[in-house]
Amino acid sequence: MESVFDKASDIFKKYFLTFSANPSLSKIEVNGLRYVLMRTESLANDF
Repeated sequence: MESVFDKASDIFKKYFLTFSANPSLSKIEVNGLRYVLMRTESLANDF
């Protein structure tokens, strides 16, 4: 019997098979969707 974690692992493996990153364009794509990578400090609102 396959555990829940094994099933989840299989799902994520399939999802991230199409991972691509192009630092020169500041572009990250996973499964055809574009993502933005940023540090959490950039979201701070107390200057």
